[in-house]
Amino acid sequence: MAVMQDEAKVEYVQMKDFLSFYAERYLEIETLPPEKRPIASLELLEKKSMKKAFDGLRQAINDCVENVISFGPCRS
Repeated sequence: MAVMQDEAKVEYVQMKDFLSFYAERYLEIETLPPEKRPIASLELLEKKSMKKAFDGLRQAINDCVENVISFGPCRS
């Protein structure tokens, strides 16, 4: 059971790192107040419920993937 929890923690950190990269690179986060930016919102949710934070993070990653599908060949 502990191994699964460790794997989930690693997965969470990797997804959070990806969301941070994606938000800085592809979203116009500078137009948002700091407390409304994706990582700040996620960290607020972490304080309330790690399960909800994990679920929300997964959904955010899915949204990123769906958005990337619309990128043309020139977007990098």
